[in-house]
Formats: sequence, C-alpha cells, structure tokens
Amino acid sequence: MIPKIIRKMTATVFSYATEDEEVVANTLVALFPDEFTENPPFEIYQEELVGQYEEPLIKFEIEVNKKTILAKIFEWWAIQLSDTEKRFLYRNLEKMTDMKAKTYHLRFDKFKAAEGELKLGEGSNTIKVVLKFVLYTKDLNPLRQELLDLGIIMP
Repeated sequence: MIPKIIRKMTATVFSYATEDEEVVANTLVALFPDEFTENPPFEIYQEELVGQYEEPLIKFEIEVNKKTILAKIFEWWAIQLSDTEKRFLYRNLEKMTDMKAKTYHLRFDKFKAAEGELKLGEGSNTIKVVLKFVLYTKDLNPLRQELLDLGIIMP
C-alpha cells in the first residue's frame, strides 16, 4: 500500500568512540527490505560531532521521501515487527506523535539491527526514525488508520 499521509522517513544513528563506524552505519540497512541491500535507494550521510565529554561521535542519517520506496519499507516492517511490538506502537501512538511538527517517532534497537534483526528499542543505543506526515486536523485517527492499513501497528 502506498502511504497517503506519511511523506518522509528520516533515520539517524550515532557511532560512539568505542564502536566500529562501518558496523553502525550498516545498522541502517536493517530498516530496509533485502532488495535494497545491493543497490540502496538512499545515501547515508555522515557528520562528525563531539560528544558531551569531548569524545568523537559520528552521526549517520538517511532520508527517504519516495512513496513507492516508503511502501516497501513499511511492508518490510509489517513482516519484521512482532505482534507485541505492533500493539505497543498502537497503545503509544499519542506519546510517539508530535502533532505540531507532524512527526511520528520510533526507535529500533541498534545492536539487534547490527545482527540483521529489526526490533523496537529504547535509550541512546537506538536508531531513531522520524516519519513526517501531512494532516490538516488535530485528529490522530487518519494517521492511526494509515499505520493500521500498512500493518505497522495493531490493536
């Protein structure tokens, strides 16, 4: 299903000084179906930063705004996420949505992603995913329905 409301996905992950940069950058690939592994439809942007305690930090980020690719990504997520995770996302939809910015926020476990698994995560060792959507109302039901239709959430 081609998303109607969701327009863009941005995924960000940080590589800390003790981590292998290439392994961390490749965790972003876990967000995508296998068909994108060989010829990814995105670029991984890299930015060198300095952390809170002056340690080196590298930010890796990708952005996808092509609806046909988003549809394939969401189809992949629907297969990879467990029913328990989908129920969690359903129950926490309001907490994970910023209606002013029109964004829906997810976090995936960075270490599981390094092993090729797509699992929800929390904390700083995560891949932060932001879905930008367009709604001209403060009602969350259209977003909820789209996420249900895509198979990403379930009651």
